Amino acid sequence: MKFKTCTKCKKKKALDKFYYRNDIKKYRTDCKECVQKWRRNWVKKNYEHYMQYHKKYRIQNREIRLKKQKENYYKNDGAKQRRDWRKKNLKKERETARLYRLRNPEKMKLKQKKAWLRIKNNKELYLKERQRLDNYTKTDKYIKNFKKYQKEYYEKNREIIREKNRNYYRENKSKTYLRCYKRRRNLEQQTPKWSDYNKILKIYKKAEQLREQGKKVNVDHIIPLKNKFVCGLNVPENLKIIEDKLNFKKSNKFIPFLNYKIYGTKKYYDMLQSVNYSIKIKSFLSL
Repeated sequence: MKFKTCTKCKKKKALDKFYYRNDIKKYRTDCKECVQKWRRNWVKKNYEHYMQYHKKYRIQNREIRLKKQKENYYKNDGAKQRRDWRKKNLKKERETARLYRLRNPEKMKLKQKKAWLRIKNNKELYLKERQRLDNYTKTDKYIKNFKKYQKEYYEKNREIIREKNRNYYRENKSKTYLRCYKRRRNLEQQTPKWSDYNKILKIYKKAEQLREQGKKVNVDHIIPLKNKFVCGLNVPENLKIIEDKLNFKKSNKFIPFLNYKIYGTKKYYDMLQSVNYSIKIKSFLSL
């Protein structure tokens, strides 16, 4: 093996560590490492000039470059190389895809439209897609993300949602009256004869006094009057004074098969508000 000393780093290296010049048919006096270092420094100093030159070159020799790229792609099995690279650099690949979607929203819309039309016109593909979406909406990941999205959307558009609700009430008063009547009827039906009316009245009076003091509270039915699993009773043991926000969030939610001591406690209300609530309910329904 032949050796040669580099004129820049003054190190003795093998000939294959030097670039060969076809014009003078000799090896360069400086080694590959030194040449690469010099090139990197030159590009940093003359970045604009470097970019303009390459842009011009790409435009002028577009067909030649594409032809070469195709040849190299099929010669070196480009598809396999890309798959391997994606596996090794998943995070980077996802980030580049995300940035592309953000920068090209119109292109993405067109792409999605074309894909949807292709699925819509084919019955088999359409049925498969529907089944896939149905299965996805039942997953824990979707439920968690959807709950998070709902919260964020409500916080951003609180005033708009409230205005919509007010308008709906003004336009559909008869529906709201009917809903109130059903609520009253349920209360009457679910108040047994043996329940202590005076105790119930005391709880409601206490809540009224607290509201007069400026506290925002409501009387809650711990076990709701209407639910998939159970229908609670309107009795003093099932009533509790809680914050109105907590009561609205709770709605008619209920977790079955818990220890009876947990119902009505702070822990129980936290469980109802948690993101995992719908996941737990789903697991109970599958039993």
